[in-house]
Amino acid sequence: MEGLAKLPKVNVHTKAEELSWINSSDRKDLFEWVKKHSKQNLLKTFMAIFFNYLLIGLSVYCFTLFNNFTSYIIAIAIIGARQHALLILMHDGAHWRLANNKKTNDIISNLFLSYPLFVSVENYRSSHLEHHKSLNTEFDPDYIRKRGQSDWRFPKSKNKILVLFLLDLLGYGLIEMMKKIMRFNVSAKDGKPKKNYIKLSFYISFFSLLLITHQLSNWVILWLIPALTLLPALLRLRSIAEHFGLSWSEELTSSRNTNTNFLENLLLSPHNVSQHLDHHLFPSVPFYNLRLLSKRLLLIQNYKKNAYYSDHYLSFTRNSVIGDISNESSI
Repeated sequence: MEGLAKLPKVNVHTKAEELSWINSSDRKDLFEWVKKHSKQNLLKTFMAIFFNYLLIGLSVYCFTLFNNFTSYIIAIAIIGARQHALLILMHDGAHWRLANNKKTNDIISNLFLSYPLFVSVENYRSSHLEHHKSLNTEFDPDYIRKRGQSDWRFPKSKNKILVLFLLDLLGYGLIEMMKKIMRFNVSAKDGKPKKNYIKLSFYISFFSLLLITHQLSNWVILWLIPALTLLPALLRLRSIAEHFGLSWSEELTSSRNTNTNFLENLLLSPHNVSQHLDHHLFPSVPFYNLRLLSKRLLLIQNYKKNAYYSDHYLSFTRNSVIGDISNESSI
């Protein structure tokens, strides 16, 4: 992959009857399967949200209990990973996959997932759905934003890749995070801040509570610092894993699935986000059914033969995510 501007352009369809890699005899059965497994389950949504906040709470408790450098680093690692997980769930909210009712979906997305990380699901959705509609084209907001930037040109040497992530961890990602916050909080029409009184009320109430309870400093060191250091590094890794180091020559090579282990799922790819190819093919399927979707799709021979899978994230072997973007990959 030599650079975004030089790559072929392809749209990824999201309806089973339009998928070019499925023969006509398979389409109806697959479409029915996808329809059945696209139903939202509010209990599973709340269980996922609760699990993330439980780990965050336990991390905070352990840090306050031991109050040393080691416990702080562990807390930062877990909290940053769970912040990433909350944004993954918000991403499902952008597709209205958290609840049957759209208003309920957005309330859950904003109060528990988006607002704590300074964005709103409505603003994110306006950009993200266009990304799905116009994947890897000049109409894709993600493509346009990264096109021509040296940070997003691959392949790179191992050292340059490591430097990218190290800079994120040292705070360089603060710039990108601020850009994202601004981008998702201004109107696409006139570039002016969007009026959101519910969001404003949330922040006034939240920070007032922090001040009253004298917890502002704890919020800074245990929430804001991981959001500005580890979280940008995780977002970079996820963005690379989703669409980089690929040929973009057809639907099945425009994104990738990544084979992951338990530790990677916990720290790098929560809520089945590693199944990103399948998500692009069928974004109606919620996060808790993506593994089932992958198994179902592997029954289709053309998918099994051509769908792009990587083994793990951080290994420099040729078939890993990082190996795909490195010009020094091992065999």
